[in-house]
Amino acid sequence: MKNNVKYSIIVSSVTVEEQEYKSYGIACTNNDKVKAFIEDVSVDEKAVEKLVKLFNRLHLDPAQLQDAIEDALS
Repeated sequence: MKNNVKYSIIVSSVTVEEQEYKSYGIACTNNDKVKAFIEDVSVDEKAVEKLVKLFNRLHLDPAQLQDAIEDALS
């Protein structure tokens, strides 16, 4: 079976103490169906872009997304 897993950035708006900011997360799709997503990974868009590129290059299993993000941020 062909691996059609693709990771991409998702953007959300988060409000903390009445201050609104953009936060970046990661979504995983397989054959255009969302398999996993994590919102509010970081406010650093470039850092999240690097993770997305890495996950795509490694063909990360969607079940490992949460752990991979936690490892990358620790």
